[in-house]
Amino acid sequence: MVTSTFMQNGGFLGGAWNIATLAVIAALAEWFWGGPLMVGLFAAGILLPEHIDALFGQSGGSTDPRNFAGSSGATYFLAATLAAALLLRGRERKDVLLAVAAPALGLAMWLAQSNGHGTVTVYGFVLGLLVRALGGRLIHPDRDLRQPPRTTMAALAGFAGRRPRQAD
Repeated sequence: MVTSTFMQNGGFLGGAWNIATLAVIAALAEWFWGGPLMVGLFAAGILLPEHIDALFGQSGGSTDPRNFAGSSGATYFLAATLAAALLLRGRERKDVLLAVAAPALGLAMWLAQSNGHGTVTVYGFVLGLLVRALGGRLIHPDRDLRQPPRTTMAALAGFAGRRPRQAD
């Protein structure tokens, strides 16, 4: 279960794509949820789907590579937690529609292809709803999803590239 998160079956390009998408989603999740909770939600995306599938009788012997979600499944799970937060914090109709699209498309993917990425998206959305609803007042209660994060990649790159000033 944990090994599939770190061992990729998509070759070099598949692994590079998964790492790049994880970096983007993890950065957004860290901005919204905070570091420790983001790590916990990512770990939940690795550990929970197999157990939830077993509860619904979905575990078993499929050898279809789409059902070995691995790191991409955990990334979808983490991204879906953000969609759930958008549903609870979104004030405009387009925000709500965008948020609801995540589990709807996940279910469609599961029904059309029995693709495990679809189910982990739904699971992440439900966990995101629970975490945001139960802990919303403790987890960045002032976070406005329309405001950009204070720390941007450009700011980080600029900070890392700065040299200390020399005294004249």
